[in-house]
Formats: sequence, C-alpha cells, structure tokens
Amino acid sequence: MASGDTLCVFTSVANEPPTTNYALFAALNAHPVLAFTINTNQEGKFTGVLSPHYTGGGITAYIHYSCAANTNNVTWGVSFDALPATAPTNTDNYAAEQTTTNAVPGTANTLAVVSIAFTNGAQIDSLAAGNAFHLKIRRTDNSANGDAHLIAIELKET
Repeated sequence: MASGDTLCVFTSVANEPPTTNYALFAALNAHPVLAFTINTNQEGKFTGVLSPHYTGGGITAYIHYSCAANTNNVTWGVSFDALPATAPTNTDNYAAEQTTTNAVPGTANTLAVVSIAFTNGAQIDSLAAGNAFHLKIRRTDNSANGDAHLIAIELKET
C-alpha cells in the first residue's frame, strides 16, 4: 500500500465497550454514534486486523465526529494494543496514548474530521501487517460543553 491508503475502518456499531467509563450507544438523526459525555474520560474499544498490505510507514487515525456544542475544544486520545500470536490475549497492553485537541465546528452537530499520526513501532505497539489488534479511543477533555458523537475511525498508512 502507499501513503494515504486505507488500512481499516471502524464504525460506532463495532464498539466493544469496556466495563467502566464506556461511551454510550446513541443515535443522531437515526444514525448510530458513540456519545462521549463531558468530564468522564469515556472510552470506545475496537478489534481489527491490520491490512496485510501495510508497508510500515506509520498509521494516521482519522476520527469522524460531531459535537452537540459549537464552541471550545474536544481532545481525543487513541492507542493501539497489538495481539501477537504467541502471547495471551486476556490482558491489555496498550501503547502510549497519542492525542489531538481541536476546536469543534462552529455549528452544533456538524461533521468534523481530525487526525492523529503514529510512527511505526512503539506508538502502534509494534503492530505488523496482517496482525490482530485492539484500538482504544477516549475523549479526554472537558471544554466543549456537550456530547461528542463518534461516527467512525479510519486508519490510513502515513
């Protein structure tokens, strides 16, 4: 694959909620979203398989979301947990979370797309082409006074 090629896509309905502080399933205009409320550091978790065509150029996560608020910022944090074939899968071992803080759109519930770039190696927990992995996303701020609605996450080769 080349830089900019899509490696994997997760929609809100693929969420595997953690046992605590989970984002809530909701609907926005009858479309499924994950609602991340203010002040709770809620999470969504997803399981995927990285495209076998990944060439090791790093990964950029594109977060497609809207926000009920129309001022201030939303901070998203994303982290990877590679699932090696020879290790137990009953414990999580996420790499360090990478974050981005962006102003929400000036009109409530308008689609926004923000990105977080990860270098190959430690930032993606040494994830390799064709490997299974967990992806975690968190809302980590409390400045935009309204739910942030996750629609999808797209992973592209950097």
